[in-house]
Amino acid sequence: MVGVKRALRALFDRQTLASAEVEFGGEFPLMEIVELTRLHAEHADTALLTLVRRADRSRYEDRGSDFLTDAEFALFQHINAEHDRLSCKVAPESP
Repeated sequence: MVGVKRALRALFDRQTLASAEVEFGGEFPLMEIVELTRLHAEHADTALLTLVRRADRSRYEDRGSDFLTDAEFALFQHINAEHDRLSCKVAPESP
């Protein structure tokens, strides 16, 4: 559960309302992720776009469930890994 919260915080670093809802037990913010990738597709790699499409499609196949689908979880893992990777690249050096 800690990993889920960390990845979702990474996705919503701007501290938007969606991140607060997720932090306190809201739904996985798939619609927000879909919208962000549509608006900024030029910055997304093929792997992210594929995972977003699969997660979006999986929600239609698994309606009514409060649990993450396998595709949503794979998207979460990708976002978390990319956040960790990119954070290491931009982290300030320690003296």
